[in-house]
Amino acid sequence: YPMDMRYQVILGDVYLQNGKKQEAYDAYQKVLAVEPDNPMALFSMASYYEQTGQKELYQQQLDTLLLNKKVASDTKISVMRQVIVENEQSSAKDSTQVIALFDRMMEQDMDDPQIPMLYSQYLLSKNMEQEAVPVLEQVVNLDPANKAARLMLVSAAMKKEDHKQIIKVCEPGIEATPDALELYYYLAIAYHQAEQTDSVLSVCSRALEHVTADTRKEVVSDFYSIMGDIYHTKKQMAEAYAAYDSSLVYNPSNIGTLNNYAYYLSVERRDLDKAEEMSYKTVKAEPNNSTYLDTYAWILFEKGNYAEARIYIDNALKNDGEKSDVIVEHCGDIYFMTGDVEGALKYWKKALEMGSESKTLKRKIEKKKYIAE
Repeated sequence: YPMDMRYQVILGDVYLQNGKKQEAYDAYQKVLAVEPDNPMALFSMASYYEQTGQKELYQQQLDTLLLNKKVASDTKISVMRQVIVENEQSSAKDSTQVIALFDRMMEQDMDDPQIPMLYSQYLLSKNMEQEAVPVLEQVVNLDPANKAARLMLVSAAMKKEDHKQIIKVCEPGIEATPDALELYYYLAIAYHQAEQTDSVLSVCSRALEHVTADTRKEVVSDFYSIMGDIYHTKKQMAEAYAAYDSSLVYNPSNIGTLNNYAYYLSVERRDLDKAEEMSYKTVKAEPNNSTYLDTYAWILFEKGNYAEARIYIDNALKNDGEKSDVIVEHCGDIYFMTGDVEGALKYWKKALEMGSESKTLKRKIEKKKYIAE
């Protein structure tokens, strides 16, 4: 097959492997004389220059190959993978060379997302997350349905707590990949942080339309849980409790749902046995969580079990609860009901100093007695 150039290149490679450098060079040049853009021959020539210590020519040869529009992206990708492997194995191990090569490739008109995707993965492997962000943005511009790239962008934005960036990444994401439930979830959280309550409800409802038999039940439960929280902020309690009920149908152990549902029932002083049962599950699951301990203590308080409530509120304080003015005020309320007026006043005053927005706190301190909200 004298016209099939692959055999000529392979012959050159075998010469090179066996130390016959001149024969290898001649074989490659013979191919390039016929096909100047032959990617196999161009890459083999780069290997030849590297093995003969001609670093500058090696770099030039790589550029000729990687910056050549006639060379297919798949070939460039396999060449770059080879370059990365060789760089990692070399004693110098200089990632700046690899990055400089990628940067030169990125300056070209790019219509294939594979190269920026490989580049972003390389940057992330070097813990260069911020540098990877614009490259990942280029990936999703070229390939809007690339879920992996979008999730990497979301991860970077979450570390910076940048909800605007999460919204910017996820909004087009749920249009391009409507069954990617993770993107709806992060979008709902970001809308929540941006206080766009109607958008949260709308995106959760849209997510639930894409639930299939294969969707993890915990994921469905979380969407209902978020909806319950939003309905509560909108003072739509019937809808909130219905959403929490749905959440617990899909995942009876959803700790966040159990805690919030129980606490809101206790604040309304209704279904306290049900609230106690739900709250106890959270305390059993996370015995050092001050929020869950506070909820349970408060339900016991509402049920008149003051001595037991005091044990749990003390535990809440021991577990970082003293940082929350709500927990500190609850502590005062419970202490008052166990007959410790001095202790109650101490905690009420502390809650006031912490900037509590409680409607009755000042009156409790003035009158030195518990007043229900």
